[in-house]
Amino acid sequence: MNRISGWIIGSLFAISACSSSTGTVSPRPDIQGLATVNSVEIFILTSEPPQVTVEVQGFVGDPCTQLQEPIITAAPATREFTVTLETLRPADVVCIQVLAPFEVAFQLPIEGLPRGEYTVSVNGVSETFLY
Repeated sequence: MNRISGWIIGSLFAISACSSSTGTVSPRPDIQGLATVNSVEIFILTSEPPQVTVEVQGFVGDPCTQLQEPIITAAPATREFTVTLETLRPADVVCIQVLAPFEVAFQLPIEGLPRGEYTVSVNGVSETFLY
């Protein structure tokens, strides 16, 4: 046996020793992304305390992609809310490549904020409201 084939066989043994004992392949991690936002609408409920609801419409890349819970970041000093709508798609799933629309609504945490004009930005699409 020459040196090259001995090295290849030794490498294969080393690689097989690192694999799991069940012989299964580890699944690939899920694919994270951002939803595409078409529109943002804001509704102010005149309750006590007031409530601000944001309704977002948009789409994800395919029906296998799931919309995650909104991540809301408030910046009271600049009167801005930044909302991130992330997506998660299983990496090992074969899925038809057709846009899948979504509509999601959530409330903004406005309790204790001073009244005035605020901006809400959802994945880059912005809308303002008076509170």
